[in-house]
Amino acid sequence: MPSVAAWLSAASGRLTGRLVFQNKAVGRGERGAFELPCLENAASISLDLGFLGLALPPAGTFARLTGLFLIRVRLQGASALGDLVSSPRCPSLRKLVVYNARVPGNITIHSKSLLKMELRQLDGLQKFVIDARELKELRMLDCFSENRPTADISAPRLVVLEFTDRYDPSSIQFGSMALLQQLATSFFLVYGPQGYANNRTILELLDRFRVIRELTFTLAIPPGIGNYLYLMEDITVLPRISSLTLIVFNSGHTFGASVFHVLRNCTDLRSLTLRFDSTFKEFACPSGCICEQPTSWKTDKHVLNCLEEVEITNMKVAEHEVVFMKQLFNWATVLKDMRVVFHCSITETKAWELHQTLSSISGPEMCTKFYIQCGDPKLLHLLR
Repeated sequence: MPSVAAWLSAASGRLTGRLVFQNKAVGRGERGAFELPCLENAASISLDLGFLGLALPPAGTFARLTGLFLIRVRLQGASALGDLVSSPRCPSLRKLVVYNARVPGNITIHSKSLLKMELRQLDGLQKFVIDARELKELRMLDCFSENRPTADISAPRLVVLEFTDRYDPSSIQFGSMALLQQLATSFFLVYGPQGYANNRTILELLDRFRVIRELTFTLAIPPGIGNYLYLMEDITVLPRISSLTLIVFNSGHTFGASVFHVLRNCTDLRSLTLRFDSTFKEFACPSGCICEQPTSWKTDKHVLNCLEEVEITNMKVAEHEVVFMKQLFNWATVLKDMRVVFHCSITETKAWELHQTLSSISGPEMCTKFYIQCGDPKLLHLLR
């Protein structure tokens, strides 16, 4: 990539706005590399290198840089990234994104300006230290390659935290986060081996926060669960929340018992978003499958007497989905707004049938709206 390096070097003294570079020609096996020059006047830099090596400049100040986005890169230099994005060299940096990258084992960042940071799918990271007093959003997803990673995170103004790596309070240190309002975790396995480690780390993370406004929680039911244990009983308490986004990977299995168990621990819930994720292929649930147990949720008299808003996305109108929705009407005694978005495979006729069924059991004071996806999930057709 000598031509790219030469072009960047020539542009370094002239660039005053945004730099976007995407390498579409190189695959993961390519071993090329180049050095990023010091772009003193750049406001935003976005590099998608197709796994080329990138050497960051050892000196110089990116005085006006507010956004740095590094995608599919192999970062070279033991401390180059931390040195570059810390305040002495990037005094105006507001947003840092590093995605799908090979990074050095240790990253240390001291920033007085960072507001948002997203680290996703990093290879090689063993220790992460950040001191960012103004940081508002931190997202760390699949960042650590070690089974027992080390992190020291000091962000007293943090409002949003998404953390999907294994949390061990003895090695992952969070400072005071008194202002935290939104938390998202990794998936919780509904059926699995006894003492499943990932579930335990999620519960330890949740136990750290007593009260937050919004929680995003994911339930995962694997296809083959015949020899597994039901693990939901390990959840005995959740933070006090008013809004819950519940993502369900159910692989075709019944999910009512597990979702009900979560809701039973959310007595102050005012808003619920239930999203069925169809990323993975669904399998036919065998007769007598253990996902039908326990069945007590179908007759439980639990009352969600604060729940006012519900949104359900990617509904396929399976029998167990309809049963759950009917029961939800029984629990939510003050429900005011219901929004249902059907999966793109559902015909308007089938969607209309459920519309009629649920409308007949909802009170006249409740507003119900039903939508069908029109190819693009962002394009919705309202059933009337």
